[in-house]
Amino acid sequence: MKNVKLGKNSYQFNVWDLSGDVNYIEVRNEFYKESQALIIMFDIAKKASFDALDMWLREASKNGGENLPVFIVGNKVDLQDQRKVTKNEAEKWVKSRNFGGYFETSSKEGNGYLALFSAVAEAL
Repeated sequence: MKNVKLGKNSYQFNVWDLSGDVNYIEVRNEFYKESQALIIMFDIAKKASFDALDMWLREASKNGGENLPVFIVGNKVDLQDQRKVTKNEAEKWVKSRNFGGYFETSSKEGNGYLALFSAVAEAL
C-alpha cells in the first residue's frame, strides 16, 4: 500500500506485484478485473524483461484490463553500468502506444516513485 499526497488530495494505492511465474497465472488474472491502472515494470539491465512487456499487455487485456491507463516503469536505474534498455528506447516504445507515461525507478535506492504515483493519480 502506498499513500501519496498531491496538493490538497490524498490517494491510497494498493499495489500488487504479480509474479511472472506460471504457477500464479490464475491468481494474477483475477487482479486485472478490479484494477484502475496498470503499472508494468521491467529491469533496465535485462532486455528480455523489456521485450516481455507486450506479453503482459496481452495478458491484462485478455483478463479485463484492456481499458486501463498504462504506465511503464524501468527499474534498477542504480545499475547504469549494466543498462541494456536505453531511456530513449523505452520512452519511444511507450509514446508509440500512447500510454500514460514512462518512469525510471530504483527499488534499491527508493527513488522515482513519487512521479509515477502522481501520474497515476492524475490519470484517475
